[in-house]
Amino acid sequence: MVTPIWAVVVDGVPYVRSGYGTSSNWFRRARRDGRATFVDGRHRYPVAVEVVDDEATVDRVDDAYRTKYARYRGPLRGMLAPELRAFTMRVTPR
Repeated sequence: MVTPIWAVVVDGVPYVRSGYGTSSNWFRRARRDGRATFVDGRHRYPVAVEVVDDEATVDRVDDAYRTKYARYRGPLRGMLAPELRAFTMRVTPR
């Protein structure tokens, strides 16, 4: 199953955030396994993921979301909601 995600890069490091929190199958699976696969057309990119709990980093990820997704005001508000900040994940190629 493919799930579209919003991703940003902060200081050369990619981050994703689950807009559905723990109700999202991909997030629960990624959090449990510490890995995921991103798909872009026919290309597959296996990655390691880890939840970020450093408040300063999460703030910078918020800023990157505000910049990149400014035109999507409604959905952006949801992605910046305090309860979703806990679902910020750092992405590392495997």
